[in-house]
Amino acid sequence: MLHEKKIALSFDLENVLSGSKDDWFLSVMEQISKLLSRYNAKATFFAVGDIVDKYPELIKQLSDNGHEIGIHAANHHTELDKISPNQFRLEILAIREKIKDISGKYPLGYRAARFSLTDKTKWILPILVELGFLYDSSIVPVYLGEYGTKNAPLYPYRISYSSILNEDQQSSLWEVPIATADFDVVRVPIGGGVFFRFLPGWLFRFLVRTVSRFMVPVLYFHPHDFFESGGAKALAHLDPPGVARRFIYRRLRNVCLKSSFRKLDRLLAIYKGQTIETILSENIS
Repeated sequence: MLHEKKIALSFDLENVLSGSKDDWFLSVMEQISKLLSRYNAKATFFAVGDIVDKYPELIKQLSDNGHEIGIHAANHHTELDKISPNQFRLEILAIREKIKDISGKYPLGYRAARFSLTDKTKWILPILVELGFLYDSSIVPVYLGEYGTKNAPLYPYRISYSSILNEDQQSSLWEVPIATADFDVVRVPIGGGVFFRFLPGWLFRFLVRTVSRFMVPVLYFHPHDFFESGGAKALAHLDPPGVARRFIYRRLRNVCLKSSFRKLDRLLAIYKGQTIETILSENIS
């Protein structure tokens, strides 16, 4: 097995499935852990507070296996524009201490729920620094309607507290954007999630290879991306509006969920999976 390139692997640890039993989560996480172990791959797991509270043994196991534990808000629905700076500080501080108690390490990375970091919510940046974070990974550098930041840098950069689009060499906080392929006239988001589920494996790998020519791609996944049995039905509450769009979306999801593990397996056979902290440390040095 020859790893020519590296990828930064990340998983947003959350449970967004409606009407499903919780045992699916641990089952999928066990399969993900085994796949990563098979390739000696490491990943960053951004955990919501609910998961930290409910599955402390999982958090400890992941950390003991050499994976990085980051924070992904109190829960998946905690978008930044819906909470106050003080509430944010208290919630993140509480989760941070719990992760330290479980893993023995303070988290260095943060990812906002639903990529909700914008110039309106940039107030979180000095708070993250205050709480000891090294980096944020909440920007998708292409506008996608519900989220995404047009014209944001594609590569890791020291983020300005005055505008998330700007670099500031005096800033002590790094922004690590989600992988996006730049074809000059158009940017194509390839980081993971819905794009990982829906794109054919060969096309996803081609886009990852395109980004990897210039930087280490930062990819993200969710446990429900790999929930083959009943996942499409349990994700129905996330469907887009409109009968026709819902029909197409569900058909695609039924097919794509069944190929998720195979696609990730193929990817790890080519690229060495590493944590965001490791990739960033190499970038800084």
